Amino acid sequence: MKANYSAVLWADTQAEVKQGQIAANVTEDQTRTSAIATKYSTQAVEKAKQMARKSFDMATQADLDGKVIFKRTMKTSAGIIDATMEINDALKKASKANIDAHQAEMVASKLNSG
Repeated sequence: MKANYSAVLWADTQAEVKQGQIAANVTEDQTRTSAIATKYSTQAVEKAKQMARKSFDMATQADLDGKVIFKRTMKTSAGIIDATMEINDALKKASKANIDAHQAEMVASKLNSG
């Protein structure tokens, strides 16, 4: 009976060891899977951070470009306004000179005919 008890005990122990090994293997597989998932997740986060930095840099550059274009536009606008004012002033002076020339011609015509 004692021999049979030892055999049963040994068999039960071996069965428990087998179950323990299976559970350990499952835990090891889960740990590896989790580690791989963490690795890929970390890589994805790093890639997302790089893309976010790139997007931020591009947005910053676009903002700077927009400010430069706006500044140039305002300079051009100011230049156009200045040129328009100068042209308007020149046209007024030319118009006045035309009127003066016309009056001078009339006076000269009267003096020559009279």
